[in-house]
Amino acid sequence: MEGVLNTDANIPLFVRQYQPTFPVGMASQMGAIQYMQLSPIIRTFVPYIAFIDREGIIRRQLTGGELSDETQEKTLHAIALSLVNEGKPAAKPKAKRSSQ
Repeated sequence: MEGVLNTDANIPLFVRQYQPTFPVGMASQMGAIQYMQLSPIIRTFVPYIAFIDREGIIRRQLTGGELSDETQEKTLHAIALSLVNEGKPAAKPKAKRSSQ
């Protein structure tokens, strides 16, 4: 997959303009389908979104047909938050005050 990423000349411009804090890349449709292990027979819609951990494992993936404009931001935020918080100890419950 490494060889098909970032062949688009617009990627450096995108990175300079938006300064994302995460890696940005682009692949051909077939390259993305193969990388995400999607069936080439089933019709999928762009964008293809993959949440990849530090070991390079796809932890969650979505295609455009799974997201609506109304829920996209909320859904992506919830997925990212759940992955970031994975493995963290649960928050301690707050002590209850006795009412007098």
